[in-house]
Amino acid sequence: MTLLGRDRELALLDARLAAVRAGRPFALVVRGEPGIGKTALLIEAVRRAAGFTVLGARGIETAAPVPFRALRALAAPLLDLRDALPPAQALALGTALDLEPPTPHDRFAVPAALLGLLQAAAQRGPVLVVADDAQWLDGASRDALRFVARRLPEAPIGIIAAGRAASTPADGFDVRGLDVLDVPPLHRGAARALLQRAAPDVPPGVAEELLDAADGNPLALLETPRLLSAEERAGRTPLIEPPRPGEELEAAFAREVGSLPDATRRALTVAAAMESGPVRLLLDALGRVGLDEATLAPAERAGTLTLDDGELAFRHPLIRAAAYHAASEAERRAAHEALAEVVGDVRLRAWYLAAAAHREDAAVAAELEAAAREARARGGPVEAGTAFARSAELCTEAAERGRLRLEAAQDLAVAGRLDRAAALLDDARREAGPEHRLAILRLRGNLDVRRGNPTAAHDRLMAEAERQLAAGEPRLACDLALEAIVAGTMIADGPAQRRTVDLAVRAGRLVGGGHELLADSVAAEFLVVEGRAAEAHARKEALDERLALMDPIVAQELLGLVAQGWVWLGDLDHAERVVDRLLAAYEEAGALGRAPYPLNVRAQLAFRRGRWEQALTDAAGSARLARDTSQDTILAFNLTTLGRLEAALGRDTEAHAHLDEAAAIIEREGALGHAAHAEAALGFAEVSAGRPEWAIAALERAAQLERRGGMHNPAVLMWAGDLVECLVATGRRDDALALAEDLEGRGDGDGLPWAHMAALRGRILLDDGDRVDALAARVLGWHDRLDAPFERARTELVIGERLRRARRRSDAREPLGRALAAFTLLGAEPWASRARRELEASGGRDDDAGPSRLDALGDDERRIALLVSRGMTNREVGEALFLSPKTIERRLGAIYRKAGVRSRTELARLVTESAS
Repeated sequence: MTLLGRDRELALLDARLAAVRAGRPFALVVRGEPGIGKTALLIEAVRRAAGFTVLGARGIETAAPVPFRALRALAAPLLDLRDALPPAQALALGTALDLEPPTPHDRFAVPAALLGLLQAAAQRGPVLVVADDAQWLDGASRDALRFVARRLPEAPIGIIAAGRAASTPADGFDVRGLDVLDVPPLHRGAARALLQRAAPDVPPGVAEELLDAADGNPLALLETPRLLSAEERAGRTPLIEPPRPGEELEAAFAREVGSLPDATRRALTVAAAMESGPVRLLLDALGRVGLDEATLAPAERAGTLTLDDGELAFRHPLIRAAAYHAASEAERRAAHEALAEVVGDVRLRAWYLAAAAHREDAAVAAELEAAAREARARGGPVEAGTAFARSAELCTEAAERGRLRLEAAQDLAVAGRLDRAAALLDDARREAGPEHRLAILRLRGNLDVRRGNPTAAHDRLMAEAERQLAAGEPRLACDLALEAIVAGTMIADGPAQRRTVDLAVRAGRLVGGGHELLADSVAAEFLVVEGRAAEAHARKEALDERLALMDPIVAQELLGLVAQGWVWLGDLDHAERVVDRLLAAYEEAGALGRAPYPLNVRAQLAFRRGRWEQALTDAAGSARLARDTSQDTILAFNLTTLGRLEAALGRDTEAHAHLDEAAAIIEREGALGHAAHAEAALGFAEVSAGRPEWAIAALERAAQLERRGGMHNPAVLMWAGDLVECLVATGRRDDALALAEDLEGRGDGDGLPWAHMAALRGRILLDDGDRVDALAARVLGWHDRLDAPFERARTELVIGERLRRARRRSDAREPLGRALAAFTLLGAEPWASRARRELEASGGRDDDAGPSRLDALGDDERRIALLVSRGMTNREVGEALFLSPKTIERRLGAIYRKAGVRSRTELARLVTESAS
């Protein structure tokens, strides 16, 4: 039957389905108030998806406590493809769907597995995923579906989720980053036609009153005539106030339920408590309260519910809600008790018992705790946290309540429900025994950091660490100090961070073993930041052998910091070995949630080494992963790396958009440590765009934050060389000279070549021309120790500019030509333009400089080209990018055409040449 008044919505759905048939994916959220017609649109979309593999699931409010229940319905038709998944993802999926015993896995391995299944299915033909009542999907399934919707590859996959608008991202189906179709009320003509179709015998006068009351809500138009008396429906008795959508319509449904026989109404209470599922289960539960199937007959005749195909279904969720809330509290408890007696799933049994409980009950609390642990083991932190919290409410002893609330807070923190976790933790602190004090304190610190108050977290953790050390508990003191260091990286307080590191080292050495290794490693990284390069290098090398024995999954944050430290020291080979090992371990384990930071470090590596194709792919990928996994703090850091690279490439608009987003996150999170990186990147963006006056403000803010954070290694933020250039450009030569001298003094002998390079480049800018040759020889000597082609090209540009201004035009051409060739090869368009102008002014030409053929490739295509150049097969590339081998094969053809190559060998050669 044709949907009335939905031409716009149906046209949009047709266009999206056509796109999927052409191989282009889409994800759409259909959103609107209850009864507005969301389900009808989903049904019509499925009807129009001829030739598609259609996968469906519906959120069930009463089943939400069971993790991955909806995902089970979605994935069931595709389980024959499970063997095509990487082993870690296949195992995680089996755990989530109760196909095998619980096995520890990364939180994002299941969403990655769902994405892999959909890609595999899409190789056989277009796929449409439909999820109704998305606000009631269990949290684990909802998060998996949202993850996939945000990461759809170029494959024939469509996703439509229908649900109510979420008041907060954690409430209902979060639509951030997704396309949304808001379904409006029907216009008057369509509403009148629908009412005429539903109730053709209603007189015009009554119809107009019903149209006014329904206000374009299709459910109200279809249901209200059923609720009228014969006299009202015929127009012989005036309508005092027809029920309107919302609470009034639900109240009218309640009156409908109340008009049924008492036994039927009681049977409906059991059905409403169950909501949906097999009729067999409903009949078993009815038997426990002395009822049978015959009591449901009046409700079936009235259309309140159906029992077709052995499944219970209410006419509409609002009718189910009305039937449930119309019952007395005692009747609802009896219904839940009956369902608990017959249901097979121990998790649902625990929740039915909890719903039946009207006072504290230790036995029910224990069953809920068991359900919580099962949900945790299966990878459902939302469901686990919710079950622990309800278990606490039913617990009879205060200390046990505190323990359970701590457990709940831990799971909800993992799931990103930070405010709820904090509230539970406050209650736990008042009730739990002293043995839980430290766990509560550590989690409180973690929450403070994530909720934008890292200073409070640092101070609280440090106070307790000092107390524990004084009390002779060095192990606890070390743990707390290491936790405080994480908060300290965000507050940009150098002296405070030094005190924290020193305490961790003192405590760690008293404990020995892994604690000592962790503390010493963090201390070495802090030496890097402080600019004590020689000491840091020696300490890091001494720790290398022991760190190599650590499990990368267990030592994730530490090894990420170790790789970052090597980058800042300029030992890029060392950094690359660490970060590649870390990312390989994450790929094997399907641990996507842990990859954003090391992927960002690899982007920094590639940027410094001149592998900008890889750098852009990794920087964009790290930001996307952080966004998809709701890691806002690391997202801000990743966006600064992406923004810096985009600025170097001349993508000024994109760079500023990403840096603005980073700044907003930093302000919200109170992350001044990240603010230093963001300001330095913003200053570089302004330098690249040729706006030195604007750059100075940002670079001076970066300098201020650097001093506050105790960061004396200029290679960390890379602002100082940019500021020298801008100060010279704006006539502030004395300030530029002072900064160049300061930079040279921070070189730590020969331990920080970056500082010497930036200082000498500044001195060339300031030189009157007499010492250019000597300075050039010295600075290029430092460049020989740096694997930084972009910075070398900038130095060659400065040398050429100074020589030209000294009227040595022929001498200027050689360094300017090398600079132009390097900038062109990198794709650094604003810098290439500047070098080209200087070269032309010196009488030279840029015949040998041309754009890289890789410039024509998109970001994902560059990533594929890079992986192929490393000798990876299509299947290996597909696993790394969560794409099918067939998709990789198809996209490789496009890459060959754009890059002008005919084979994998030629493509590998082109990538290598572009990076050299």
